[in-house]
Amino acid sequence: MVEPVSNDPIYQRPFRAAVAASVLSGLTTVDVVAHTHGPTPEVIHEWVEDLKAGLFESGGARRSLEHWNR
Repeated sequence: MVEPVSNDPIYQRPFRAAVAASVLSGLTTVDVVAHTHGPTPEVIHEWVEDLKAGLFESGGARRSLEHWNR
C-alpha cells in the first residue's frame, strides 16, 4: 500500500487537480479514493465537498477549479 502524501498544500496540488478532474468526469468520491495514491480518503472527501461548493458558487467549473487548485 502506498503511504499518503504530506498534508502540506504544495505537495497536495497535483492530487487536488486529479481529484477535481475525476469528479468533473463523473466519478464518485469512492472511485477517486480507489484510484488516487495520495491524500487520505478524509482529505479527498473534503476536497470533493469544496469543489462541489465552488462549482455552485462560481457558476463555472474552470473558474472554480482555478480557485480551488491554488
